[in-house]
Amino acid sequence: MPKTKYENNIRKGVADKKISNGKGPVIQAVLESPGDWSGIKHRVDWKYITGPTVLLDEPHYHEFDELIIIQGNNPSDPRDFDAEVEITLGKEGEKHIITGTTLLCLPKGLIHGPIMFTRVGKPIVFVVYQIAPDYERKPAKITQKAQPKGVTKYGKYVIREPRGKDPLNTPTQVWGVSINDKVMAGIEKIECNSNCMGITGAQMLSDPPHDHGFDEILFLIPADYKNWPALGGEMEIAIGENWERHVIDTAAVICLPAGTSHCPVYMRKVDKPFYWGHIVPVYSYGYTDPDKQIPGT
Repeated sequence: MPKTKYENNIRKGVADKKISNGKGPVIQAVLESPGDWSGIKHRVDWKYITGPTVLLDEPHYHEFDELIIIQGNNPSDPRDFDAEVEITLGKEGEKHIITGTTLLCLPKGLIHGPIMFTRVGKPIVFVVYQIAPDYERKPAKITQKAQPKGVTKYGKYVIREPRGKDPLNTPTQVWGVSINDKVMAGIEKIECNSNCMGITGAQMLSDPPHDHGFDEILFLIPADYKNWPALGGEMEIAIGENWERHVIDTAAVICLPAGTSHCPVYMRKVDKPFYWGHIVPVYSYGYTDPDKQIPGT
């Protein structure tokens, strides 16, 4: 039985279940599973890529929207990217080469794969958002048609340097990848909104106590995968109507069903920079009640 009402809403890193024990080119982040993600219908997963590898070897598609972030593993600098990745999109097998932080938008039914990391000078973080409760691949075939030089059918789904809100950068917070209506203006509407930022020092985040009319996942991603699942710092968040306080010092996702009050968030200690962010299955992000007050404050 959980000790508190919202304890099972927090999924933490599992120390002894990462693939290859951290020795191979793909290090899978594994989180403990307290139940069913508290009813949340979307998912986040990530891997660390430390050397050349074929991550997805077979073309396939999904019956749900999926977004993939490929970025360098430096929370202090989202442009610190030293690798080359080849991804194949569409039934024609259109190839795209990625050499910097990139957002792949994969609408339901879009064939993709293989994904090949042909060169990895520095480790890469590979983050997957699936707008569905369960992951299932549908096999597909590609024709490998020759592409006329400079012509692309699927290039709009490869968003390079999907930058966040640079003016909000502070000495202890670096905005990285954003998924929002501005970033995705050139493709069809995908119900997803997310921000990922690097936390480089102790702080209280600017978000006031609030809730939403939609489900939300908050995530904490360590940069130092060699000491998985240690976060490299300590974060405190208040959750629920009684403002339960939870302190987290490992990799984690926090599941917040619609209407769940949360915040403030304190980054109490930052020994090593790490990633912090959110993902919601709606196009635009907003508060239901931004004027909530914590009793006694």
